[in-house]
Amino acid sequence: MTKITESAIEDLATELFEKPGYQYIYAPSIAPDSEAPERERFENVLLLKLMSGEVRVDYGEDSA
Repeated sequence: MTKITESAIEDLATELFEKPGYQYIYAPSIAPDSEAPERERFENVLLLKLMSGEVRVDYGEDSA
């Protein structure tokens, strides 16, 4: 029986997000203590600078 590992799940998720054009960013490269931090503390789980302009809401056709 083949075991599913955390790494395999992460690789699959990364691949699925890259297909429609999302960019993969290695977490330590944007950590608070890195050269290009995207948050002040690790407790800040939403990376708002990266997300701005990326989040869209689709209310469907009949939401006018």
